[in-house]
Amino acid sequence: MMRDFVADALLSLLADREYREVTIKELASEAGVSRSTFYRLFGDKDTVVSWWYGALMDEYLRLFAARADRGRGGYLRAIFDCFYAHHEELLLLHERGCTHRMLGVLRDRLGDERASYASAYHVGGVYGVMEQWLDARMDDPPEKMAAEALAIMSPGFVPAVVAKA
Repeated sequence: MMRDFVADALLSLLADREYREVTIKELASEAGVSRSTFYRLFGDKDTVVSWWYGALMDEYLRLFAARADRGRGGYLRAIFDCFYAHHEELLLLHERGCTHRMLGVLRDRLGDERASYASAYHVGGVYGVMEQWLDARMDDPPEKMAAEALAIMSPGFVPAVVAKA
C-alpha cells in the first residue's frame, strides 16, 4: 500500500513539474513516508515509475484472464482497454519522458524465453504501438488500436500470455 502512496505522490508532483525536478525528499514527504522508507521500497524515482507500469501490467493480466476472448485479439484488446482506463496517468508519464521505462516491464510480463527473438520482436512492437498511441494523445479508441496491432502481428506468433490462457 505504501508503494501505491509513493507512486500516486510522484504522479501528483509530475502534474506541476518535470521529472528531473522532483526530489526524493519532496516525493517522500508528498507520499507521507520517511526518506528511509522510500529508499527501502524503491531506491530511486526510476524504480517508482517501473513499479507503476508493473502494477498496470498486473491489472492488465487480471483483466485478460477474466475475459471470454483469451485469444490473440482478446489479448491485445485487454491491453489497450486497460491502458486507456489509465490514459491520464500514462499521458502524464509520457509528457515527462518516462515512457521508456515501460519497455522493461513489457519484456518482463509479456516476454517468452522459449521464443526469445520472436518474443522480443513482439514486445518491441507492442511498445512501439503504445508509444505512437501516446504521441497521438491516445485519441484512437482501444478497439481500433487492438485491431491495428493484431493486423501487424506475425500470423504464426502466439504470445506467451495467450499460450498460457
